[in-house]
Amino acid sequence: MRFRPAPLPQWEVIDLKEVAPTPMYYDDDDDLQISRVAPHEVMGTYTFDVSGHLPLGDAVKHSRAKFMEEISKQGGYNFLVLEGWSITVMRKKNARRLQVRYYAHPAIALGGQQTRTPPFLALLDNP
Repeated sequence: MRFRPAPLPQWEVIDLKEVAPTPMYYDDDDDLQISRVAPHEVMGTYTFDVSGHLPLGDAVKHSRAKFMEEISKQGGYNFLVLEGWSITVMRKKNARRLQVRYYAHPAIALGGQQTRTPPFLALLDNP
């Protein structure tokens, strides 16, 4: 007799790429002034279920945009002093899932800011 449900297949990791938190601000930038820095590093995790082509770069860019939206609501932060990310590609049967973890040290910056992309996105171009 069997009283427990049949085991479901688990997600299998098929690829993992990571960029350690990297400085995005240097003191020689005269147009930008940092007025306040968060007391600690913050992390956000974003999961995407995909089919067909795996848009890794788009997933990381979208995760950064969501991350910036969340930290601006929480503490009014509008700049990232350090940025890093990791992306994990998983599969279960025919399903594919991307999990992006975005690490950053947020700050409030005054002055001219340029729109930035996540660091080292070219890493995703290489298989």
